[in-house]
Amino acid sequence: MNTAAILSKNLNDSIELKKELLTNPKIAKDLERISSEIIEAYHGGRKVFFCGNGGSAADAQHLAAELTGRYYFDRPPLFSEALHVNTSYMTAVANDYSYEHVYERMVEASMKPGDILIALSTSGNSENIVRAVNQAKKQGVFTVGMTGESGGKLFESCDLTFRIPSKNTPRIQEAHMILGHTLCEIIEYRIFHNFKENQNYLADISEKLDRSWTLFLDRDGVLNQKLENDYVKSVDEFKWIPGALDAVVSFGKLFGRIVIVTNQQGIGKGLMTQEDLHKVHQKLEDDVLAKGGTIDAFYFAKELADKNHPNRKPNIGMGLKALEDFPEINFSKSLMVGDSISDIEFAQNLGMHSVFLSKKDHPKVDFRLDSLKELADILGNDL
Repeated sequence: MNTAAILSKNLNDSIELKKELLTNPKIAKDLERISSEIIEAYHGGRKVFFCGNGGSAADAQHLAAELTGRYYFDRPPLFSEALHVNTSYMTAVANDYSYEHVYERMVEASMKPGDILIALSTSGNSENIVRAVNQAKKQGVFTVGMTGESGGKLFESCDLTFRIPSKNTPRIQEAHMILGHTLCEIIEYRIFHNFKENQNYLADISEKLDRSWTLFLDRDGVLNQKLENDYVKSVDEFKWIPGALDAVVSFGKLFGRIVIVTNQQGIGKGLMTQEDLHKVHQKLEDDVLAKGGTIDAFYFAKELADKNHPNRKPNIGMGLKALEDFPEINFSKSLMVGDSISDIEFAQNLGMHSVFLSKKDHPKVDFRLDSLKELADILGNDL
């Protein structure tokens, strides 16, 4: 058989297999399910792992790189790793135990409930892969198999299995890659489409930013850690979010003034006094001053029994009070940072720019980041 004939046969076989996948509605349905599982895992701070042997190990490493690096566009990384990349570990465990245990032990050491394991095996029967999946399931990990047409043992073990309708190993692996690439594209778009569409948003602000700008900050969930099912009522309960204090200090070099605007439902419910709140804010201000920064003003809404009260965000009372105290404030040259939609609506009602601190997008949001530190890094680097 000559070269042209081999190439023609392989291409035609590949085309026919992909046509078969194209006409199978279960493939798209399963891709939708696993992409949703992975996106939920990433939003929850979990991780995605891959494993395979030989060519499938290379494919596992390839797909992990697409998620951690980038697929189609620049965006923050998503943690993903192929389990075989530590060769010292692999050879040590294979030598001390057996090759059947190399992935199983790595799963036990590295994975937590809510993580995702994608296992690639054309036969579906590779013992080290099957053991890894079984161990992952014991640990509350969602498991996905990519196999050939029978599915082998993985079909019985995994939460979801893509069975490629072929017995030809190279064609199966090629199909695994097109499904894997499709999965990467879906995940990247759905997590970061807002980031992609607005990636110039902060760059545009940075270009215009000068000392005439005002920074408005929400408090709980932005500067300090929220308490579960409770309010921060004392200095002892006030804990800075990692990186937030240094971020506030750096903002003092970028903005003309920094203003805190915070709904304080604890006062409205009688769980704390204004004096308690004052002490918390004094501690916040002292911490900032100690590092060479400054806070220009604190405004809080205590009238939370009435959701329509003008001082309660998203209503604009606190913004108008700030304008009264600082007549030089121009809301079109102001940036509001908050972790709730009421913060974003407050900004929009005043004509301010806004940044939403959250793991999830929201249709009302101009721009979303994970933390105040991330905003400080972006604005500081751009300037």
